[in-house]
Amino acid sequence: VSKCGLPRQAGADARQPGNPAGPSWHSWLYAVFVVNFFILGYLGTQPPSYAGERISQVGTLFYFGFFILMPWWSQIGETKPVPARVTFAAH
Repeated sequence: VSKCGLPRQAGADARQPGNPAGPSWHSWLYAVFVVNFFILGYLGTQPPSYAGERISQVGTLFYFGFFILMPWWSQIGETKPVPARVTFAAH
């Protein structure tokens, strides 16, 4: 069970040596964010339309939700321990 109480698939969300960015769903979240960014940018250059307005509203909710919820979904993923060469030890 993850920190937020959701069931976790065995090994599917854990960091792997070949997956330094974190759980696999983080990659999907970033990809949706980037696509959403370009869609909002394109719709911002177009004349107003009903469909464009609705898409922009949903996209804006996701865009700001991405940043507002970032502390929460960042804590769900497991992180690697800090390497010994990075930790500070006074002489």
